[in-house]
Amino acid sequence: MNKKLLNQIVKKLFKNSFLGGKLDFLTIKGVVSVILSLPYPYSLKVLQEYKKQIAIYLRSKTLKVQSAIELSQKEIAEIEKTFKQRYCLEYTQNVIDESLIAGVIITAGDNVFDTSIKTQIRSLLKLA
Repeated sequence: MNKKLLNQIVKKLFKNSFLGGKLDFLTIKGVVSVILSLPYPYSLKVLQEYKKQIAIYLRSKTLKVQSAIELSQKEIAEIEKTFKQRYCLEYTQNVIDESLIAGVIITAGDNVFDTSIKTQIRSLLKLA
């Protein structure tokens, strides 16, 4: 299977992974079943490329909030209110990273907003 044909197939499968304009996980399950019915090694190549496309899409549509401690639902909701509509995000991922010491790192699509103490200390050490 040449690269052009592979890209066409994956593009079509990816496009069919949406229901009502949103990525639909039940539809994805059906698409994966179709991919797995292809003969090997084509199924493997298509599945790998399809997985990459899904990951790229999810990363672009996810608000990632990293904090040193667990944030309350109210705090998460406030962050979502600030970022989700502005950056057209659909999903939220909350990650606890104790190495941040304090503050948060918010990733909205390709934009990163870093107010962590860890980054501030690194910046100060670079100046020294």
